[in-house]
Amino acid sequence: MKFHIGLDFGTYQSKVCVYSLEGKTHEFFRFSNTGTFFLPSRVGCREDETFEYGPLSDNLCLKEYHYFKIASAEDEEFHVETFERGKGRQHHLYREEEFAPFTAEFLSVLYLTNLLFTVKDHYLRSREKKDTRSGFLKKLFTTASSSEHSFTIQLGIPTEWSQLKNLRRKRKFENILMICELLQKHYRTHLDFLKATSSELKGVVGDIYSTIELQNAAQLELKLHELGISVFPETAAGLTFIVKSKQLQTGYYAIMDIGGGTTDISFFSVEPGNNIKYLASESYIIAANNVYKKIANNPYSIKAVHEAEQGLKVLIQSGAEIKDEWVRKALVEVRDALNKLVYKLFNRRVYFFKKGMIDGYNGQPILLYGGGSRLPSFNEGSVLIHDNGSPLSITIPVTYMEKQKIEDYTSNLALLPMDQSWKKDFPVLVVALGLSFVKPDSFADWFGEEDYHWKDVPKPGSKRGSSKWGEESDTTRSVQHPQNEDYYLFNVLASRWNRSL
Repeated sequence: MKFHIGLDFGTYQSKVCVYSLEGKTHEFFRFSNTGTFFLPSRVGCREDETFEYGPLSDNLCLKEYHYFKIASAEDEEFHVETFERGKGRQHHLYREEEFAPFTAEFLSVLYLTNLLFTVKDHYLRSREKKDTRSGFLKKLFTTASSSEHSFTIQLGIPTEWSQLKNLRRKRKFENILMICELLQKHYRTHLDFLKATSSELKGVVGDIYSTIELQNAAQLELKLHELGISVFPETAAGLTFIVKSKQLQTGYYAIMDIGGGTTDISFFSVEPGNNIKYLASESYIIAANNVYKKIANNPYSIKAVHEAEQGLKVLIQSGAEIKDEWVRKALVEVRDALNKLVYKLFNRRVYFFKKGMIDGYNGQPILLYGGGSRLPSFNEGSVLIHDNGSPLSITIPVTYMEKQKIEDYTSNLALLPMDQSWKKDFPVLVVALGLSFVKPDSFADWFGEEDYHWKDVPKPGSKRGSSKWGEESDTTRSVQHPQNEDYYLFNVLASRWNRSL
């Protein structure tokens, strides 16, 4: 049996959709320890130095770790794109000391290794239950049956397609996933892995690095291919299922995946033949967590932010009206910040190069999904994408897109479980579904390297001027991206800013 695992590694929780290459089915994976399609992105370190993963199962943890996924993803490029602050002006949103004595990347490796053991064991056991052979024949075929199972994995990462601009982040998560697979080969059983102490796990990971014989990036690519693992942009993955289900008419669209730590925005067109042509895409380090940081008692404490997150989620799920003015203000401020990012991406990467398509975007849907899209006010109303430099004019035409929930596109999907228990959570599961498709029927048409280094271009109708980084400006700011050398190994045991071995 061959299975392809679509793994959406989330800031708050992770989701999995598994495609059976023989059965031709996509199944959302239900975690037995939560009874849901979600595994909380949490690692707890016990008194005996072993770890537990996902939901809190005992009171023996000395420390709990959250948000290690987004901390692993945070890099200079995120700050350049989101805040227009380059090297030397960086303020780390997720501080290293919050994960001591480990690194965010090491915790990500442990968490994903446990998750993959869980998923693979489920499908191995399912095959054993279906095996009706007994006695000698069952023993004879047990080893062969296990070897017949093969898994490939596609991990979603918050990035756009440019191989040059986001190479560091891509390489880092390739390394994280590679170490996960090699850890599984070392321990062989899930139970052996769960018994391992932090000291032992650090030693094993160190030994893995010492035995990896990779001399260049090409050899890394070959190793990833041998292991059957890859990473894929979350923004593209979320769109894949729409392409497969052929639910969009020819025209221009946008998507916005609002997660816990990052938001992915993409502009694209549906071409004749139901092909997707990407026009611009970017990931930003503004998302639901920014709301929780604003209402937390201490915005610099991960524990305080996590408590604020849980409190607001309980309030929203209760259906009660949010009366706290501070919370309502935080929701509006982050929503407006996200809308401005949509505006910025469209004008810098779509309109600036292809002005003729502006009429085709007016009134078109911008599809929303991700856990953050459920926050009040986030999924309502319109988004301004172009105003010809005169946002307050009543005579100069402006262009808006209309927010639309991704749930509107689930009507003709045949997915497992057949009881459609996944449907109410579809906005949060859509990326995992997209990742479970092995070869999406789409193509990318990205701008070249020269288009990522902008010149100062005045906005239409404005005067040329300047301002400090991070402040409003009447020019299209020149974005200088950090150099991305072709390195190929990342040490998950080292400081997150000490990237290569």
